[in-house]
Amino acid sequence: MSENIENKVEEVNEEVNVNEKIDINFGKKGGLLNSLALSLFNEGIDNNILMFLRIIFGLLFASLLALLIITKFSIHIIILLIITGLLFVTLEWWMNEMDIVKEFDEEEEEEEEEEENENQTEEKKTK
Repeated sequence: MSENIENKVEEVNEEVNVNEKIDINFGKKGGLLNSLALSLFNEGIDNNILMFLRIIFGLLFASLLALLIITKFSIHIIILLIITGLLFVTLEWWMNEMDIVKEFDEEEEEEEEEEENENQTEEKKTK
């Protein structure tokens, strides 16, 4: 009886891996909305989210420019436009820095793996 339970526990542990990303099917795969929904459950930012962010900021800029014209160049709208521009530039800069850090970390991991492999081969040669 206990062996049967242990076997079932092992089967469940094999099927469910905690480190795997959650894969929920929200309709067609690879779409923008699917990517946005999956980003809630997975870490990291993919290109679809960046595109969505840029679209939203583009719409915000367009609406602020329309308000700027409608209000005959109100100082309040000009200030909002400046704040929005600075926020957009800051987010783009941050995304760029995150990409640089990610590439740097990947290069370091590769170098560490190569060093470990070299050390292992040297240890095998000495044995």
